[in-house]
Amino acid sequence: MKRVFVVLAAFAVIASCGGSTKGTQGETGPEGPPGPPGPASSVAGPPGAKGDTGLTGPKGDSSITAVYTGTQTGSWSATGANWIDIKDANVTFNVTGVVFVEMQADGSVSGVPGSGYQGGHCGFRFVIDGMPQGNTTWGDRLVGCPGGGNGATGSWWCNWSMRRSTSLSNGMHTIQVQVTGWSGTVAGCASDGGEYSVAKLWVLTHS
Repeated sequence: MKRVFVVLAAFAVIASCGGSTKGTQGETGPEGPPGPPGPASSVAGPPGAKGDTGLTGPKGDSSITAVYTGTQTGSWSATGANWIDIKDANVTFNVTGVVFVEMQADGSVSGVPGSGYQGGHCGFRFVIDGMPQGNTTWGDRLVGCPGGGNGATGSWWCNWSMRRSTSLSNGMHTIQVQVTGWSGTVAGCASDGGEYSVAKLWVLTHS
């Protein structure tokens, strides 16, 4: 009987020592590997509705319908109030309907000195179907250039250029470049016909 009591007492001690308190939480374990991807859908969605037609854009620049060129051949010297044609610096062409025309010409000259003045002035102009353009005395462009000393060409060269635009209608048309010397004097300008000096004419037609 005494032995049974000792055993029961031991169990009672063990029971009283065994607590109901929760132990400390352990560390979080390592992250597991990612799972396999889910199945992808291979079915495309339906197309969206068609949008409204946009507004018409602005009209572009008029197109160039033709280009005509004329280049001076030979030399010339213009003195005094004397308009002369520059040989081959002209074009002749035909148009249908009404067209817009751009004209441009350029070149270089040497001054022809006059009495008491070591230089010359000259004027250039377009002539359209026989009608001179620009100022009556100097045309579309006035140029002043020192004289070269030999009355025709020399060490001084002066460039010139001019532009003009107009409208032309049905038919054949001719555009010519002319030059004049210095009114009231024997002075003017000259070109020896070299490629560096010759007058070049461009005419562009637009629709």
